[in-house]
Amino acid sequence: MSTPDWIKINFKNFASVEIELLQNKFVDSWYRAFINNLHLNRWTRDQTLMLNRGRHIMSTHTQHINDAKMIVDKINASIRTVESLTGKKWLGYAYVGMSWETTNYLHRGFTTSMITGFKTPYLSKELRNEIADMKKNVVTHYQLAEFILNHKTFDDFYQLGDNISDEFLNALEKINAYIHMYEVTYLRSSRAEESTSLYTNEQDRPSGGIAFDIDIKTIDGNSHSKPYEEPVQANLSQFAFNGPEYNVYALKKILGKDYLTAYFQFDDPSAWDISNSMIIDGSFEIDYNENYNYLYNTSGFKHWIENYGLQNRNIYNNYQIGKVKSQEFLTDTKNTQPKNIITDNPILAKSENLGSDWDITSIESSHGVIL
Repeated sequence: MSTPDWIKINFKNFASVEIELLQNKFVDSWYRAFINNLHLNRWTRDQTLMLNRGRHIMSTHTQHINDAKMIVDKINASIRTVESLTGKKWLGYAYVGMSWETTNYLHRGFTTSMITGFKTPYLSKELRNEIADMKKNVVTHYQLAEFILNHKTFDDFYQLGDNISDEFLNALEKINAYIHMYEVTYLRSSRAEESTSLYTNEQDRPSGGIAFDIDIKTIDGNSHSKPYEEPVQANLSQFAFNGPEYNVYALKKILGKDYLTAYFQFDDPSAWDISNSMIIDGSFEIDYNENYNYLYNTSGFKHWIENYGLQNRNIYNNYQIGKVKSQEFLTDTKNTQPKNIITDNPILAKSENLGSDWDITSIESSHGVIL
């Protein structure tokens, strides 16, 4: 299956966008996944890159505290399920008023459990230091996974053997899902505030981008569909950044966070689970406000990334797949800045999307009609 020179996507609202695709091995992999997942439900949404904008102020309002406690209770109930099934004390608990430091720590317990095949939520300090050195060069998730599992300090904390139950897996997924829910709802980032305030003294920089995702998970992190996926292996890592003019990106699919998220959330970019991509599934986003390139070039991000020796742009740049050819689409979208609407559909992975007007009605390519 060869990659076409372009694809054109037509929407229910009569808008259309033509995307000129890069011709490289990463985009070949992305296009295979795109074609193989066309049968899945789509989830089109406004996706802001200015994560958690505004300073963190935990309200003392009773309802606010009660809502936060409800999420915290769900996190801790899942942690206690893990403890009950393994007989081991986990690495900590959630609490109302916790900061990025705590949510990052708890979240890394989930990601590390997953990458180690449900062996441990911990990595030794020696191993973490060696990973930090490895990441100063372009290294993929899968190379790090192999390195971790074969390291001399690697230890089987859970000691479950082959007795890995659905209950255990579901508890880990819920820890992840509800930590993210707590972060989005109750934590704010001064770095996001600083990044937008550089744009103008009087108004925020427009932060939206249109994400064309596939709908495969419920709100608590459980999967309801199985997509076709390809791994981002070492031979693809050279294709992340192709130039500032490319404004269409493969959506990040990561067991962890991308570098911009880590920056806004005061996380450690030298950790194993901070990556620019892990899985390719054919989802993508149009950065019509050109925020990726803007944010990567802010003094705050550049100083942060250079401090860890990670300034090779192929390390941190989200993977580009092409650029929008339709200037009319870019102009109209910039003018309207489409926003999510709230739905109450419990099957959707999230409760927000752009609504049915942005449903894809057909897809054409330089090879012919594909949908």
